[in-house]
Amino acid sequence: VGARPGGRAAMSAVHGADEPRDAWAEACDAILAGICHELNGRVGAVGGLVQLARLSQSLDDETGDLLESEVERLTTLVRLLEQLRSERGKPPEPLHVPELASLAASLLRRHRGLEDVTVEIESRGASAVVAPRGALLEALVVLLAAAGRAAHEAGSDRVRLVLEDVDGRVSIGVVAEGGTGQPAGGGGSEA
Repeated sequence: VGARPGGRAAMSAVHGADEPRDAWAEACDAILAGICHELNGRVGAVGGLVQLARLSQSLDDETGDLLESEVERLTTLVRLLEQLRSERGKPPEPLHVPELASLAASLLRRHRGLEDVTVEIESRGASAVVAPRGALLEALVVLLAAAGRAAHEAGSDRVRLVLEDVDGRVSIGVVAEGGTGQPAGGGGSEA
């Protein structure tokens, strides 16, 4: 890290990044990966302790079921956290869009202020694309978050994600529904 004229720091020495933002993104990705790894280990340890307690019969069934349910929830959260890594620079790959849309909807349910938004995914013949996974996931989450906010403003908690094949290309439409079940704002926020 070296200083540039004007007081700006050059971070190109960090992993060879050309821009400070790239270095920050790389550092965040590495930190996120480390946190996920550690959380995953802790969740595995708690799950193992629950199993040992069940085997020694020192845990009643109801408490054991509750603990196992919490371990499953934590495992799901760790998997979702792992999806937030930017994956910049990765090449395009074949992707199943409805599966990625479902993942984006799961991430949206963890978005503070949008936890109650229900995402309905409608696929009209479109399913596969070749694209950078991280970029497509990022776009889907951003679109869903914008539609979720628009739905809230219209007094609703429903968002529709429509995937369709248009002349051999996948079209992704996101519609925020108003309190009436119609698109919010007389036409919705479609992208």
